[in-house]
Amino acid sequence: MSRKPAASKSSSKDKGSSRPPSTFHHTAVIADTTTISGIHTLHVGASTVIHPRTTILTHSAPVQIGSHCLISDLSTIGICTPTFSPKNKRASHAVNIGDHVIIEPGCVVEGCVGDGTVLEAGAKVGRGAVVGNWCRVPPLGIVGEGQCVQDGEVVLGGVLGSRKDGVSTVGRELRGVVGAMRGDCEASLLTKSGRTAKITGSSTDND
Repeated sequence: MSRKPAASKSSSKDKGSSRPPSTFHHTAVIADTTTISGIHTLHVGASTVIHPRTTILTHSAPVQIGSHCLISDLSTIGICTPTFSPKNKRASHAVNIGDHVIIEPGCVVEGCVGDGTVLEAGAKVGRGAVVGNWCRVPPLGIVGEGQCVQDGEVVLGGVLGSRKDGVSTVGRELRGVVGAMRGDCEASLLTKSGRTAKITGSSTDND
């Protein structure tokens, strides 16, 4: 992986996939094995690092990823198909990830994640769910569709909203842990050489 060059090019890597309009900050780092497809917009902020074999989907709604985030291998960001309901035949939920967010390997994010939050390996944020700022979801933890985790809370386990789970308020002491983890991981990634992502869509760089 390497820093994205000043001029990015469209790619036909996935010939059968649609091509979302995308913008990437020039300091973002995106692995060449990242798969990006859909019809809605995608934005990736400054100094965000996206690891290999990550999938980003904008078929249902726009996806926005903030600055200084770390998105690990085999994660899926976005929703492949729209959410249908009797009242709204095509109710779509935008996927927003805040700044300084750490997403560990194998996570699925279909909702919104606030600043400084950590999703541990295999965690899932369901459609329309909202995880607040400086929260933590444990390995294989699930924040169910439409559920909400308040700022500074930790999901203790299971599926949020079921009888087997709960949350614990931990305050903002997670801020230092998140910053240190992100800094160490990003520094190690930026020392490695490689190619930038082959994006299936038009993309521009922001200053």
